[in-house]
Amino acid sequence: MSTETTQATTSRVEHRIAAVDMPGAERVLRAVRGEPAAPNGRDYLTVLFRQPNLVACLHEDEDRTYLQRQPDRSAFQRAIVRDGHVEVTDFGVSGASIILGGDVELLAAEAVDVFEQPDADRRGQGFGDVDG
Repeated sequence: MSTETTQATTSRVEHRIAAVDMPGAERVLRAVRGEPAAPNGRDYLTVLFRQPNLVACLHEDEDRTYLQRQPDRSAFQRAIVRDGHVEVTDFGVSGASIILGGDVELLAAEAVDVFEQPDADRRGQGFGDVDG
């Protein structure tokens, strides 16, 4: 990714976070800008809930975990990328708030394609779909 593309994506993410008028969003925005801040899991959760066009990325060793709020639902979908393989599952709000502590990178949803064609798709198996 070129420097211009990275800067455009970063400013897009910053703009989306700045639009969240909720406690904690300012801490997340300062962290994204590289300024001193101490956002917690609940702060990130609030931002992701209010801006479903953002994706959280967490790095652990060689694995990457992505969290994105599911469209029209209050749950999240989680993509785990391990050894080049992608597994997507449903993920609850309480689980998301637990793993969103620590070093979190926020990305624009259009820059993340891991949810599109995963190697294993287990969405809909954990929470069940309810038809109204």
